[in-house]
Amino acid sequence: MKTEPPSRTQSILGLSMLTLLLLLALPYGANRPIGWTVLAIGTFIIFAVQVLQSARSNVPIPVQKLRFPALLFLGVMSWGWIQTLTGIPQGLAHPFWSYVPDAPPAISADPGQGRHAVMRLLSYGMIFITIAWTCFNRKAATSVLIVIALFSTALATFGLYSFMIGNNSVLGGLADTGIVKATFVNRNNYATYADFGVLANLAAAMHLVDRRSNSLRDRIEVFFGGVWIFALGVVICMAAVALTQSRAGAAAGVIGLIVFLTARYSGGRWRGSLMLLLVGATVAFIAITNSAGLLRNYLATSTEDARFTIYPAVVDAILDRPFLGHGLGSFQDAFRIYLPEDAAFGEFLRAHNTYLELAFGLGLPATAALFLALGVIIYYIHRGTRMRNNDYVFSCFALGCVATAAFHSVFDFSLQIPAVAALFAAILGLGYAQSFSTKRLYARVPDPEPLEVETISAQVETMQKAS
Repeated sequence: MKTEPPSRTQSILGLSMLTLLLLLALPYGANRPIGWTVLAIGTFIIFAVQVLQSARSNVPIPVQKLRFPALLFLGVMSWGWIQTLTGIPQGLAHPFWSYVPDAPPAISADPGQGRHAVMRLLSYGMIFITIAWTCFNRKAATSVLIVIALFSTALATFGLYSFMIGNNSVLGGLADTGIVKATFVNRNNYATYADFGVLANLAAAMHLVDRRSNSLRDRIEVFFGGVWIFALGVVICMAAVALTQSRAGAAAGVIGLIVFLTARYSGGRWRGSLMLLLVGATVAFIAITNSAGLLRNYLATSTEDARFTIYPAVVDAILDRPFLGHGLGSFQDAFRIYLPEDAAFGEFLRAHNTYLELAFGLGLPATAALFLALGVIIYYIHRGTRMRNNDYVFSCFALGCVATAAFHSVFDFSLQIPAVAALFAAILGLGYAQSFSTKRLYARVPDPEPLEVETISAQVETMQKAS
């Protein structure tokens, strides 16, 4: 049974959402209040139309399956907002407020930043649902994957070009000589974004080769007929990752690639060995030509290594308020009193570990609920890599990106950058929507098949003759 194509309105909504989150990567990765505010406003408008559209269309089974994780997510967001409310009992308020007795106390040490954090997280949730609603159809999913791949390649090309000429027209004085950051302020954050680009191009190439060819000759013809663009995208994005000189970013990319290929070629799916050889040759080429800077970074020490010094202090801070938390988004201000003397040479805006920072801000129960919601979605994606007989590359792509982001989040804060988090939400929506069987994507009673009607008529006629 073929899936119903998304309506024209739904296609426009999905394309609009994707265009918004990609374009906002251009100014500093949307890591400025104006950037994430525009993202939130645009996302809300598109999602509002999505809600109105849902009243006139069938709800795909993948979207219906989101009830439980959606309730968990909304519960966490509600708690994040409650943390910012003032006038709460003094026993629940953050100790900071005792130093300003005239100010109305709150659970959060920084309610303003908490509201911004809740706004960003809600935006990511709306992006996920809109993209998932659009991508339950294979053609729509293919279009989204191709757009992500091409945009990632274009962004990496800009980063490499700026690196070669020694001038970044977007970052200006924020650019670093000898390091590729594209339009991002932080090289580690861009490394995660480029890792997603590597996997997107690889997934797009494999998907197009698998759909359009059977024999080796056909695959070669398809490759040189246009798929080579995505193969080139793999090389460009890999080169960009290597030249960020991000240790954790490079390692995360390798892990994501391993997870993607393992999922893609598990269960005897060894078709497309040409693409596998291409990947191996590309990895070898990038490793040989760009290993010097990465190796130097692995052996060198820097102020970034202070993250390992502050991790125990972050854990102590979490244990001080394990249930209430210090307030979502309040790490910079609330952590100062816990800062170890050995790391007091700098200002820590982030914990350089997304898991610890979420527990620091939300408290352990809310953090567990958030990861449970994500875990349900990732479970469906993983199941899709095994259950689907066709088009499973979408699930494999999303699972590879999950592995990349999960690993890098142990050492950095890429998923706390709006452009990276928004793209990750879109990738999750794409992979999740394509992780279900295509036999039944709508919750409605199917029309009787003509064969069934003919069979019933024949049975009635037989009974009449017998009588």
